Amino acid sequence: MPDLKTRLAELRQSIADHQADGPLLETIIAEHSAEFPTWEVARCWRWPDWPGRVNHGLPLGDDGIDLVAETTAGRTVAIQCKARSATGRVTPTDIQKFRGATHTHFDEAWMVTTSEHGSGALAALERYGVVWKDVFGEAAAALDEPVDDAADPRTAMQNDAVRRCVAALKKPQADLAEYWAAEAREAKAPGLTGLTPISRAKLILPCGTGKTRTAARIIDELAGDGDTAIILTPSISLVGQTRAAVLAQLRRAGRTVASLVVCSDRTAAHVTENDAAATEAAADRRAAADPTKDTGQLHAAELGCHAASG
Repeated sequence: MPDLKTRLAELRQSIADHQADGPLLETIIAEHSAEFPTWEVARCWRWPDWPGRVNHGLPLGDDGIDLVAETTAGRTVAIQCKARSATGRVTPTDIQKFRGATHTHFDEAWMVTTSEHGSGALAALERYGVVWKDVFGEAAAALDEPVDDAADPRTAMQNDAVRRCVAALKKPQADLAEYWAAEAREAKAPGLTGLTPISRAKLILPCGTGKTRTAARIIDELAGDGDTAIILTPSISLVGQTRAAVLAQLRRAGRTVASLVVCSDRTAAHVTENDAAATEAAADRRAAADPTKDTGQLHAAELGCHAASG
């Protein structure tokens, strides 16, 4: 069986030749999904071979589900593979149809793809609770390969952002005390002077500039081994992506820093009519879930709780 690196090279070549090789992507995930460390996959089956298909009386036709995986935590994941050419995009309709096929019998739904989001796709991922898996984006962590910073035109900007933020967050305590004293005088709020000085930095970047990667590098610079980094995200669809980026950065650096990624979207736990039709079996799975396990890639409605900003 060809190794993951060889398979990915074949897939990249097929895309360069303007061919969308869906069967090859399915083969890669079926054979190598357990090698992606942030995916935490224990085993993976093609749809016809999944034992649960017969147990649940489901048809031989996949109906949009290409693969089924079981995670190390025992969760059942429906997977659809979307191989697209360099200009191809996954659409909201693709996501909606896939989620419709995975509503019951599955704890999670993953769309594994070679492409970028199409117009409106990010909102559809959030609405339907589908987790986006960029097979090339996570390949470096799976293969323990260094990131080729020189090949990325954003690297110089990211380096500058990391340097400035780390410098601001490492300000000496005396400088921070003077900063808060000045804030108190300007705001005419003497109470501010009684607060313990803490450092903070704000980094504002446009879409596509690598904010997640930059944040992961800042965490790597600031956190000590054994520390826990807490990251707030504005939408539940970014939880899995952010967690994967942080774990990949720390793993490449040989670090032992824990990460907790939290969604601050107040509407994330909104239950739609389709969500309300969830089966009792799904409720039993939620009740039996280990609370210490990561749930960053779950649909909020499956958690049975409401998200709050803070």
